[in-house]
Amino acid sequence: MIELRELSSLLALKNTGSFNAAAALLHVTPGAMSQRIKQIEESIGQILIVRSSPVRLTHAGETLIRLAQQVELLIDDARQTLIGNECPIGLTVAVNHGSLATWFSDVAIEFVSLGIGGLDVRCADQHETVKLLTDGTAVAAVSAEATPPSGCDCVALACLNTLQSPRQFTLHDQTMKGG
Repeated sequence: MIELRELSSLLALKNTGSFNAAAALLHVTPGAMSQRIKQIEESIGQILIVRSSPVRLTHAGETLIRLAQQVELLIDDARQTLIGNECPIGLTVAVNHGSLATWFSDVAIEFVSLGIGGLDVRCADQHETVKLLTDGTAVAAVSAEATPPSGCDCVALACLNTLQSPRQFTLHDQTMKGG
């Protein structure tokens, strides 16, 4: 079983790039940080990070980073429900250049005006936005890809008819399945 503090440790390690910086962020020793990562690796039987400078996530590590980000969002949502709107959530969304230049800015403004949180919009090529989703940078992505990455759902947003050919843009998000 993976514990919340272990997921938090993995997320801190991904965000900082080193055991020392992640340990300082979480106010633990580097040895404790290393032990937490090792406990997860032993419990799932897979290596999570490549111990380099900066550390890099393996495929298993990327999968658990998505889980850690989802858990973080759920905790923020519960906190917001329990104590009110004092701690609005922030969502990181990867959006392709064309969508951002045309329709996405209106959606972003409407989302922020609801008062439930802010958006951190990461702009990338339409075929690269899914990469930002799978590496844990974003929790949702607008993409030209019709097939969602593993662990994500796909929702068709629009079909654009251009002179070249019709293209469908989709939103991939890391929603928890089941339950």
